[in-house]
Amino acid sequence: MAHKRQMGFDESTATIYAMIEVIDRGIRELILELDKLELSEKTLVIFASDNGPDPITGTRFNQNLRGTKYQIYEGGIQVPFLVYCPGPFKATHIEEVVHFVDVFPTILALCGIDDQASTPLDGDSFFPLLVGDKQTQQESVRRYWQWNRGVPNYTHHAAIREGNWKLVRPFVTRSINPEDSDKLPVLFDLAADPTEANDCAKDHAERVALMNALLNAWCESVEADRIREYEQQPIIHD
Repeated sequence: MAHKRQMGFDESTATIYAMIEVIDRGIRELILELDKLELSEKTLVIFASDNGPDPITGTRFNQNLRGTKYQIYEGGIQVPFLVYCPGPFKATHIEEVVHFVDVFPTILALCGIDDQASTPLDGDSFFPLLVGDKQTQQESVRRYWQWNRGVPNYTHHAAIREGNWKLVRPFVTRSINPEDSDKLPVLFDLAADPTEANDCAKDHAERVALMNALLNAWCESVEADRIREYEQQPIIHD
């Protein structure tokens, strides 16, 4: 950590960057061990961060994107996503949106498993992207986010993305169980405004109404699944 302090970082930031270096070395050891065991071409390694930088620990570089951890602006949800398997996949850089819910269907596709689950999967396989087919991700694919501490509150801090359009129900607080928010949703065109600086909701009222309705439907679906799962939990008496 000392060498990071010498670069001018405060103690908190220096500690985090030093931790990242430790992670990098650990992943290198993992890859070398896979090579040693001759398993690299049979093993899929996926590495990603779960969110952007935590503001509590200080300010860090975030590609000038808006938002941090605890927020569903791009600075809170846009993270590195690396896939390593030197056998079937060639090294490349892909500029496509991948959601964490896409990982499971992708693994099923990689394993040749035809999913017949009674409950539909939330994500879509990005296996075609890994083998070079960059035309498979359609602009109409929708992705959703929602976050708050405690019981989910969908008036607060939720988002839907369709193509380059992103509708956001604004962030309010990190506090547990926030009250309902009366803030109006905002709309961003990420192609023209990747830093989410300009709300264009007033200029696209029909799109706002459509995306807000789609987000409502998703929220209701997620909540119904959560309640159903909760009700099926066994009751344990002392």
